[in-house]
Amino acid sequence: MSINAVIMGRLTRDPETKTSQGGSTYVNFSVAVNHGHDQQGQDKVTFVELTAYGKTGEIVAQKLRKSARVCAAADLELENWTAQNGKTGSTLRGNVRNVDIIDWPENTQQAQQAPNGYGMPNPQYGMAPAQGGYQMPPQQAPMPGYGAP
Repeated sequence: MSINAVIMGRLTRDPETKTSQGGSTYVNFSVAVNHGHDQQGQDKVTFVELTAYGKTGEIVAQKLRKSARVCAAADLELENWTAQNGKTGSTLRGNVRNVDIIDWPENTQQAQQAPNGYGMPNPQYGMAPAQGGYQMPPQQAPMPGYGAP
C-alpha cells in the first residue's frame, strides 16, 4: 500500500543516476525531513529514499546537489528489512511525481543562477533563497458559487 505525500527536506547526498535492465534512466536521492527536537534536544529526523523518472529525474540529476532543500510529491511505501546480523529495520521509499527546488546550499552554481533558473522558488509564495522562509500566498476572494456570499 502506498501513501501520497509531500516531503520537504534537504538532500543528504548528491543524486545518483542509474539505468534499469530495460534501458530506462532513473535517479535516486535521499531527503532528510526534520521534525523538531526530542526531550534531550536531539534533532528528530526521518530519512526518505526517493526515485525520480523521466523529465523529473533529468531535472533532479542536473539541478540538485547535497543540502539542496526540496519539496517533493511522492507515492511512499514503508519497506521492512532484516540484516544478515538479524537486526530489523524499515526504510521509507517513494516514487517522485513532482519536485520543487526551494533553495540551494550557498556557494553553488545553482545558487548563483537562482533568479532565472528552472524550478525557482515562486515569488508569489514569498519563497526565495536569500530569505530562507515561507510565507503564505495572498488570500483570494472565492469564486462565485463556491462559498462566496
